[in-house]
Amino acid sequence: MKAIILFGHGARDARWREPFDRLAGLWRDQHPNTLVELAFLEMMQPSLEEAVAGLSSRGANQITI
Repeated sequence: MKAIILFGHGARDARWREPFDRLAGLWRDQHPNTLVELAFLEMMQPSLEEAVAGLSSRGANQITI
């Protein structure tokens, strides 16, 4: 199963991730057969490692970042 991770820097202000949440939702709507997850370099969760682990546990075997 294919998956994509949208990888951002992260910020202290939780509102900073709102556009990324919207983008992930749009991707899910347009590509229902591809898993999508957000990941952040620092200060926000999930980390890249957590996102990869989560997608793998859901059956992803090809992940694009």
